[in-house]
Amino acid sequence: MLISFLKYPLLIINMKKEVKEKIKREYKIVKNKLKKIRAHIRKKKKYEIPSPEEKAVNLTKYSFSAPNYRVGVAIALVIGFLFWFVNGLLKENFASALIFGSSDGILLGSIPALIAAALAASIIGRKEFKINFSRMLILSNVSLAIYGITTITANLLKSASNSIFIIGNTAIFILWFIVLLAVLNKFPKAFMLSLFQPALNLSFLVLSHGYASIEASSPLLLILRFAVSVAIALFSFALFFFIVNSPTKRNLGINGFEAFSLFLAQWLHRDKGLENVLSEMGENAIVPINVVEFRSKKNRTPKAFFVIPSVHFGPVGNIGGSEYPYLIAKKIKKATNAETFVFHTAATHNLNPIYASDYEKISEAALKITRRIRKFSERSSILEAHNAAKALGITAGDSIITILSRAPAATDDIENSAGVALEEQMKVKGWKNAFLVEAHNSFAENHHAVNANSPEFFEYANTVEEMKKMSSGNLKLGVATTQLNIGEAYGVGRAGLKVAVFEIGKERAALVLIDANNIAVKTYETLMSELKKKFDFVEVLTTDTHAVNSLSRVHNPIDKRAEKILKRKIIEAVRKAEGDTEECTAGFGSRLINIKVFGSNRQSEIISTVNSIVAVARIIAPLIFIGAVVLALISLAIIK
Repeated sequence: MLISFLKYPLLIINMKKEVKEKIKREYKIVKNKLKKIRAHIRKKKKYEIPSPEEKAVNLTKYSFSAPNYRVGVAIALVIGFLFWFVNGLLKENFASALIFGSSDGILLGSIPALIAAALAASIIGRKEFKINFSRMLILSNVSLAIYGITTITANLLKSASNSIFIIGNTAIFILWFIVLLAVLNKFPKAFMLSLFQPALNLSFLVLSHGYASIEASSPLLLILRFAVSVAIALFSFALFFFIVNSPTKRNLGINGFEAFSLFLAQWLHRDKGLENVLSEMGENAIVPINVVEFRSKKNRTPKAFFVIPSVHFGPVGNIGGSEYPYLIAKKIKKATNAETFVFHTAATHNLNPIYASDYEKISEAALKITRRIRKFSERSSILEAHNAAKALGITAGDSIITILSRAPAATDDIENSAGVALEEQMKVKGWKNAFLVEAHNSFAENHHAVNANSPEFFEYANTVEEMKKMSSGNLKLGVATTQLNIGEAYGVGRAGLKVAVFEIGKERAALVLIDANNIAVKTYETLMSELKKKFDFVEVLTTDTHAVNSLSRVHNPIDKRAEKILKRKIIEAVRKAEGDTEECTAGFGSRLINIKVFGSNRQSEIISTVNSIVAVARIIAPLIFIGAVVLALISLAIIK
């Protein structure tokens, strides 16, 4: 009996061991398959030819933030120490190179570099001295490295040491000049500041003539030879600029260097001067402004507005339409005391507004619409379809607002013509007003806008066709908003987070709108799974604001960095919106306005122009550089 009694537990233990072993074997098989798939994807990506958009965007990977000025000072001292120590080793023993060579480097290299950076920073702007000093230190430290290489080269080629030394300092001058001209866009100021470091190098060398590692000729002759070398360098730069600027002038009708300079001014100082240049290539467009107004049934006052302007919220930073979701919402709320949701619709960069101030036009148009809406309905319904794409519709009477997404597949801009086609498709189904919202909620690298011929468009069209009523009844709505206060570095704009909770019949729906430019797929799925615990229908959307984008953050979607705080804030906002829920009516209205935008095909023209400039520069730059060096050497050989 005892043996029989113990027999079954032993069998169960053995079965568990067999199951575990089987699971381990299957896990290894799956793991190996995944390795092969990843290797195949990497191999495929390695040999893919990048698109023009990818080529242009890849240029921004060379951008970086300036380190703290203390770090910059330390780097200057290290560069001076190392280069002149190496130079000392070429002609002295280790101890002498360590003591005298490195001290020469700090005295003749590091100190002039630090003085030049400090002088330039104070002249550019005393109020932001520390920031400017940090930036100038990058320039002076690169120049210091060039000076160090020049010193070593001159020591190795002693017969041409003076000429090499002058050409090296000319290279420093032209580096400073190009950078400062691009940043300041002022020739006299850039020219003056560019002379500081080479002039200080010359001065310290002449003053320390007795123990300098390279002998200097007479000061006046040295200045003359340097001036000739600088003149050759400036002529070469002017020739290079004339050649590479031709595509910009021809294709876009603007000065490319001026546009780049003003872009840097926007990036560094949030200056809006670039708008004036963009206006030269922009064109006027007639665009619809769509508004859904929700009114409290109890007191007949506005409760919330859904504003859907047919513009794109770009191009970048604080210029054009980049901050429209925040600015429009702020103005309308101030005028009505009702929460305002500004959604992204079918619009690409071709519909980027030129002027940031034109948010006033859109806001005023939206307010005029609200004053003219006469028909409000309390009867509402929820429609849904979910195939390759997904659609969520909220109706009021004979009107519908439809939110489209392909998440977790890439969900990006829809071209305006494709959006109009989808809205017309909805009207054919009997809706008098059909407003489209593109959720912009699943980020993928190198994804392109959806046009009327693309497979993605037909996925959307099929989904719209298959939308079915899931619930109907009287409309109840609650709204809430919260500021995330995590900043643009985390991909969140100033409009923060807004939540709308709908109760229609027996079903509940939630819309979460984040002022951001798309969401990483895993973050989107995490937020959606949290919301699905409480609601029958949910969608997380972004405004597609480009206020969060910059030269160093071309793609800046919300990702896991902001995930924790987003989850907490969304839960808080949902609770607040649930507490705010009341019976409402809704009315739809639309109005056309005239606004200046980038214009049709401008995005592709800009990208192709940038790529052609890079292609030309790769060939021309080395040729001009070699020609300038040869001409300088010949000139310096004559002037003795």
